[in-house]
Amino acid sequence: MSTCAMAIPLITATAFALTLQGLPVAADAQCKLILVEEWQVRWVDNHILVDGAINGQPIGVMLDTGATRTILLRSAAARLGLLPRWSGSNSMQGVGGPSQLSSAYVEEFRLGQSARKGWRMMIAGEHDVGADFAVILGEDFFRQFDVEFDLSDNAVRLFQSRDCSGQSLAYWNEAGADQLAFESSDLQPQILVPVRLNGSVISAVLDSGASSTVVDKTVAARLGVHPDSPSVVYRGKRSGIGEELVDGWIAPFASLEIGKEIISNPKIELADLGKATAFAGLVAEPPMLLGLDFLRRHRVLVAHSQRKMYFTDNEPRPPIAEAGKPAEPACNKNVDCGGKSECSSRECPPSPNK
Repeated sequence: MSTCAMAIPLITATAFALTLQGLPVAADAQCKLILVEEWQVRWVDNHILVDGAINGQPIGVMLDTGATRTILLRSAAARLGLLPRWSGSNSMQGVGGPSQLSSAYVEEFRLGQSARKGWRMMIAGEHDVGADFAVILGEDFFRQFDVEFDLSDNAVRLFQSRDCSGQSLAYWNEAGADQLAFESSDLQPQILVPVRLNGSVISAVLDSGASSTVVDKTVAARLGVHPDSPSVVYRGKRSGIGEELVDGWIAPFASLEIGKEIISNPKIELADLGKATAFAGLVAEPPMLLGLDFLRRHRVLVAHSQRKMYFTDNEPRPPIAEAGKPAEPACNKNVDCGGKSECSSRECPPSPNK
C-alpha cells in the first residue's frame, strides 16, 4: 500500500507576526516569520503530547514527525464509539510489522485553536497503548509549516514564512545556529538529514515519535558494531503499530556528526528498522532515526519552506577528545549508561569489569 500524504488543513484563521511580539526575525526586513500557533506539550512515557478532541471528547495527540501519515489508533476509535469501515487487504507497515487499515468518519477533530470537520480518519494499530493518546499526528500535517521544537520550554511552534529565501530562520540565534538541508517528497513526507556515524555518511529521519535515537543494526554492522560486540547492552523490546515486538540494544560508537556538531563516544540504540520503521510507517527503511533525545537537547526549527533544519545545542558539549586521550564521559539519562546504572552529573559510573 502506498503511504502518500494526506494534507490536513488546520491553519488557524488568525496569525500573529513575531515582530509584533518583539522577537527578531531575520536581517532582511522583507522576511517575515508568522506565528500560526504555539502548543504547550506534555510528556507521557517519553512521548510528547498535546491536547485535542474528537467529536467533543478530549484526547491526547502524539506529535510524530517520523510518521508519514496521521492516524487514529484502533483501540482509541473503539473507546470513542467510532464505527470503522474496513479497507479490504490494505495495510500499513510500522513498528512490529503490518497493521490492517480501516477508517471512521469524524464529525470534528480539534487541535489547539484549530478544527477540521467532516473528516474520514485513517485507523491503524494492533496494540492498545492506553488512554494517554488517541491520534498520531504525522509529517503529512507538519510539512505545511515551519515547525520549532523548543522542548526545554515544553513548546512546539508552527510558523508560516514569507519572502525568506536565503535568510536564516533561527530567530533566537541567527549567527550561531547550525543548519542542514533535508530531503522530502510528496510520496514520502519526512525530514531526512545527512549525518556521519563513525565517519560514514548516512541518512537520518528526524523523528519526534522515537523516544531515542536509533540506528539500523544492518547499517551498524557495516560500521563494525553488532549486538554481540563488547560493551553492547540489550535494551529490551519495542512495541508499535504491528503485532510483533522488536529487539533493541544500546551500543557505543566512536563519533556522531550532525552538521558542525561532533559528539564523541555516543551510545545509540540498535534495532531492525526494517521492522521498526516510524510508528505510522515509512515507505522505505531509514538507516537512522534522530529521536527525542536529540530534540530535547537542541532547539530545532524545521523550515519546510526552505527544506532546512536549524538547530542550536542547549548544553554545548566539550570538544571531541584529542587523539590518544579519552573523551569526557557524558550521559543525559540512565539509559545512556546501559539502562542498569544511574547517570549522575552527566557521568556514568565505571564499569565493574574495570
